[in-house]
Amino acid sequence: MFLKKITIKQEDKTYNYYKIVASYRDKDGKPKHRLIQNLGVMSEDDAERMKLILKAQQDSDLVLAKASDIVVTKHWLFLPIILLHSLWETYQYTIFSLIAY
Repeated sequence: MFLKKITIKQEDKTYNYYKIVASYRDKDGKPKHRLIQNLGVMSEDDAERMKLILKAQQDSDLVLAKASDIVVTKHWLFLPIILLHSLWETYQYTIFSLIAY
């Protein structure tokens, strides 16, 4: 299943309609789409959310959660280590060249 976007232009306006469809092949082997649900007009943000929902529904490894549902119980302070590493990578040759002179 996937989200299919249908664009219709009427006069000077453009409308985007969305449908949930499933792909299949007919008896002759020609690929076709079977309508699962007609969703109608949606914003681009809502369409992206619907794509994520469909993807999560099909893949058992994906989990949808609200940011407010995620709780950090344990953390480590890696920022000082990453900063030192970044400084080392940036300036190591400069430091060695200054020491050599």
